[in-house]
Amino acid sequence: MKKIMDFEGLLEEGRVDVIREYLKEHIHQFGKIKTSRQILKDVTGEDFNPRYYVRYLKEKYSRLYGI
Repeated sequence: MKKIMDFEGLLEEGRVDVIREYLKEHIHQFGKIKTSRQILKDVTGEDFNPRYYVRYLKEKYSRLYGI
């Protein structure tokens, strides 16, 4: 989603409607029809990659705790 839109900017502006619409269209509409792994592959074009998750966690907690 960050590659498609300015996620941080939208949050800062309070434009969660744009984010919600993206999630509705690409994620939420599938409910139990697809597994989370199938949705991830459809959206990103690849299977779960722990490298991305570790990077996300490092960015998140570095920003939260100033490390």
